[in-house]
Amino acid sequence: MSFFSTLRGAIFVFVITEIHTEDLHYCPSTEVFGGILVRLYYASVWDFAKIVLPEAEGYEDSRIISKGNILLKHGKSLKAVDVYLDQGSLSEKVTGSAKRWKQMSELSFQLTGMTPRNLGFLSQTGNSGLVFLVSDSNGRVWVLGNLRNAAYLTSGDATSGKKFEEDNMVNFTFSANTGLYEYAGSIAEIGEEAEKKQVGGFSKGFSKGFRI
Repeated sequence: MSFFSTLRGAIFVFVITEIHTEDLHYCPSTEVFGGILVRLYYASVWDFAKIVLPEAEGYEDSRIISKGNILLKHGKSLKAVDVYLDQGSLSEKVTGSAKRWKQMSELSFQLTGMTPRNLGFLSQTGNSGLVFLVSDSNGRVWVLGNLRNAAYLTSGDATSGKKFEEDNMVNFTFSANTGLYEYAGSIAEIGEEAEKKQVGGFSKGFSKGFRI
């Protein structure tokens, strides 16, 4: 029997997966403000000991990282970036085609001044995976990037401006192939893991590394 005759006689079974659904009510008294705060935080994806993503089905719960589920490696810390006022934004969109949609999130901001420091940030982070923690004007802390899908620079340019009164800026856009997650804790509470004790090592001398 040929392959094509077997194919014609085959029975195809389509599996329909039941999905979670819920109401999306709106409260008119709820105020929502645009924009992000001028200070954001970041670290290399390799500096994190853990970023535990939620596994809940609920719309809201599936996008909230529980307090304590973000931890830095010992000796690592978040770095701060002060961005130009009213020019930073977070966004999320879907890319692909019908039934093949994927989430993608972006962070865009400007740094004031085409300076060696700002250009150094542009060049040295250009090909590095990062994770950003960004507070918005509503008090939410958003996480861009995670251990599975870090954020990478997708656009960057610097300009001195042509006239004295024109902007002298460095522009950045970082993107991650994942959705945005809210962190239920505060940025200040994100700590580092405890120092790991060395067993049988050589850092304190050869004779002290072994027990006879």
